[in-house]
Amino acid sequence: MKHLDYDYIETPLEDCYNLGAGLKAAGKTWHSHVLSPGCRFNPYAGAYAIIVEDSTAGATYIARSEDFPEVDKQFVKMLHGDDILDEGKSQAGGAGEAIESALLDQVVAFDARKVPWHHHMNFPDCVFNPEKGRWA
Repeated sequence: MKHLDYDYIETPLEDCYNLGAGLKAAGKTWHSHVLSPGCRFNPYAGAYAIIVEDSTAGATYIARSEDFPEVDKQFVKMLHGDDILDEGKSQAGGAGEAIESALLDQVVAFDARKVPWHHHMNFPDCVFNPEKGRWA
């Protein structure tokens, strides 16, 4: 499937976990994304999509999901460790210290006003990364 300048390989949502786990087990460079409804990278109007990117092979898999694709929570742990989603670890300043961030302030304001928003964390070799070779 072609969308914008991206070539996606469509895959069933139920196959995504095994795809990611297989890439990890094989030692491949990979990561995932959740694309919210309305995200410019998402070809599925009104639905979520999950991306499994095999950077080693240059393959970008996509699956449609009517709701938030819960499998991504497992992927986040595979990629970043079991405690990445632990609310007790959410203080970036360490030892309970909060950090100052204009971006975080803006996100909190969006949430307070119920403004839909999302973000992308782009690995250095991510197909969506405009700053190839750097985290973006």
